[in-house]
Amino acid sequence: CRHDATGWIQLARQQMDLPMASPPQQRVQPVSYPDSIRPVRLAASLDGTQLCVSSPWQHTVWCFTLDDRGMPLADSCSQVRLKFFPGHIAALPDGGWLIADAYGGHLAVVRHSTAATSVESAQTIFGHHIGGIDLSPDGQSLLITHQGLSRVAHSTRDDIHWGSVMQNVVSLIDVSSFRLSKQEFDRQRRVIPLGDTGNAAGDPG
Repeated sequence: CRHDATGWIQLARQQMDLPMASPPQQRVQPVSYPDSIRPVRLAASLDGTQLCVSSPWQHTVWCFTLDDRGMPLADSCSQVRLKFFPGHIAALPDGGWLIADAYGGHLAVVRHSTAATSVESAQTIFGHHIGGIDLSPDGQSLLITHQGLSRVAHSTRDDIHWGSVMQNVVSLIDVSSFRLSKQEFDRQRRVIPLGDTGNAAGDPG
């Protein structure tokens, strides 16, 4: 890792503006980082032993192994470059990370060890502007809020009025489905509309 992990994670009294992903009971200490990195999201693993940070402009995800005090272990920092701009992060029950596209619909499962961080699998959903990811209470599914821009509708009064141009939705995805083929992945994904004509929903951020 090019950057000293202790320069990223420091004990601090105040909470910084960097958004913190679930689980809330495992909140990790506020983060400091080199100016060139510009992270946008961070998340702690479900067992509190790892930290994952997304840096969209670097196309990079950074991962650390944490000690009992929530501080990085020496030489535990590793990184992986992605083909998209990484944004939201969700910790998976099996210890992996789901990384979502900050702008489009790309999704990647990333796994971290003390030796390296690597992409395990990748999928795409029809959508953009992913506003959040959460794990279902039973740990079996992921709920992803996002928008979908129609490929066939036009920005006419009728298409806009009837909600044909842009849809606000929640995608319900099985956590074990990311290794499936694209066709099988799309088949198991459920899409739940948010709002309807005359009862519109705002950005699912």
